Amino acid sequence: MNLNKFNKFLSNYKKPNIVIIGLGNQARKDDGAGLLLIDQLQNREIFKKIHFIQVGRTPENYLQKILSVEPELVIFVDSIDCNTSDEISLFTSEELEEEQFSTHSYSIKLIAKYIKKYGNPDIRYLGIPIRNTQIQFNISSDVNNYINKFLYSD
Repeated sequence: MNLNKFNKFLSNYKKPNIVIIGLGNQARKDDGAGLLLIDQLQNREIFKKIHFIQVGRTPENYLQKILSVEPELVIFVDSIDCNTSDEISLFTSEELEEEQFSTHSYSIKLIAKYIKKYGNPDIRYLGIPIRNTQIQFNISSDVNNYINKFLYSD
């Protein structure tokens, strides 16, 4: 997936009713990739009406803020523990295996279930393949390349 395809997918929804949630831990190398990617997205003019929320490792603390938007689409952006992929991909709940999406201890599917219960938006997951979650404050060159490929390829 790239930015053009992502934007085309988003065009199926009203931008003021889209919430993009950045998950991650910047102290664990590639695990901060979701936060880095939404930083890049929210600074683009085409996404100015979309709600971006950086939740880090605690999405449960932002449930009311997410629901206050009355979203029709919620996208969780996080690292994906997948050694077979070399690109950022968009998943539905059905396509996603819980253990592969997030490196965090909470259940992101439980958070999504709660959000759906109170608003019934479409829920998607934008997964960034990771290579390293050691305690370090920088993204690996592989993951940086995945993000650049997503943002700048046609």
